[in-house]
Amino acid sequence: MQFHSISDKIMSDESQWCTIESDPGVFSCILREFGVTGLQVEELWSLDESAYAHLKPIHAVIFLFKYDQKIVQETHKDSKASNDQSVFFAKQHIHNACATQALINACMNLKNDTDSLKFLDSLKNQRYTLK
Repeated sequence: MQFHSISDKIMSDESQWCTIESDPGVFSCILREFGVTGLQVEELWSLDESAYAHLKPIHAVIFLFKYDQKIVQETHKDSKASNDQSVFFAKQHIHNACATQALINACMNLKNDTDSLKFLDSLKNQRYTLK
C-alpha cells in the first residue's frame, strides 16, 4: 500500500484542485506539511471575545462562507483596496482552491514570532508576473 501526504492530493490534475474539507484538523495538518510548526487551526462559532480569548495569540482568521458576487458588490460598493504593503494577499484563481489559498495567505502574513517555513518563505521571496 502506498501512502501520500495531503499536499500530494491537493492537485487532482492540472486543471482542478481537490476540494479540502473545512475541518480544523485537516487545516492544521496542511500547515504542518507546509513546514509551519507551533500553530493549529481552531473552529469558532462566534466572534464574541469569550469564544476566542483562550486561543491567543491569534495569527489569522479564515471565514468560510459562500461568495455571492451580487451581495459583495452591494455591500462593498464604498470599499477601497488597501495600500498596506506589509499585508500579503493573493487572489484565488483556481476553482476549489479556497482552503489552500486561505492557508497560504495566512502563512504569508505570519510574523517572526512563529517557527517559520522554508517552503513558504521561498514563495514569498519569488516574483511572478500574473496575466
